[in-house]
Amino acid sequence: MINDLRARGAKEIDQYEDKLRSQRNNDQKVFQLLAEARAALLFLRKGWQVTTRDRPDLKLELEGQTIYAEAKHQNEKETDRRDERAMAAKPLQFMPVGNVIDDEGQHGWQGMCNTAIKKEPQYLEGEQNVLVFVSYSDSLDLLLQSAVNEFDDEVWRVGARSPLRKLGGMMMLL
Repeated sequence: MINDLRARGAKEIDQYEDKLRSQRNNDQKVFQLLAEARAALLFLRKGWQVTTRDRPDLKLELEGQTIYAEAKHQNEKETDRRDERAMAAKPLQFMPVGNVIDDEGQHGWQGMCNTAIKKEPQYLEGEQNVLVFVSYSDSLDLLLQSAVNEFDDEVWRVGARSPLRKLGGMMMLL
């Protein structure tokens, strides 16, 4: 991924590589950093100039416009493995899938909304900010719109001065 980022012209890759190497014994941090690289590569392939950063993770530029992106990986869930076993046991039958509430104590869309709220310190004041979910979980594929709706409701509850208003959008990379 590092070579691909460099070949596509991403900036500040040496610092990103140093950070990745320094976290090699921390699987969760490595997964997060690789999610940042996946998001960066997506934007690079679509013609954006990408600069890797600490907070937020990416600076994205296209045609004079700048957007800052915070990337957040979504792990494969126990729900995904359970659903896979159930579907393999009964092929060609419809069954409910993707309900992470039993494993996580909340719906997937609630977890994504909570992540967007928790990431508020990463969003830059006065800039365009997006949150990119890099998902490894089939259980979350169709829940982003619900997470956005819940987040919007939270912004309205807090009011016009809410620091959550700094986040202008969410997207999911599967």
